[in-house]
Amino acid sequence: AGDESLADVIAEFERASRRSRAIASRFDLDDTKDNPREGRVSMRWTLLAMSEEFARHAGHGDILREQIDEATGR
Repeated sequence: AGDESLADVIAEFERASRRSRAIASRFDLDDTKDNPREGRVSMRWTLLAMSEEFARHAGHGDILREQIDEATGR
């Protein structure tokens, strides 16, 4: 939201990360579950998919930063 500070965003990210780790810790890497899109997947697969998605979004941030830097000449 427009009234959120960087500290607010970081705090929410850290809260969500703690919750994700708590949920994931209840499973072994080889535990499986049906995924509507992918079929039967393991926790290992799920964590890898989440890591890939996080990296993709971080890459989008890099692209935006580079575009801003180029536009401002920094």
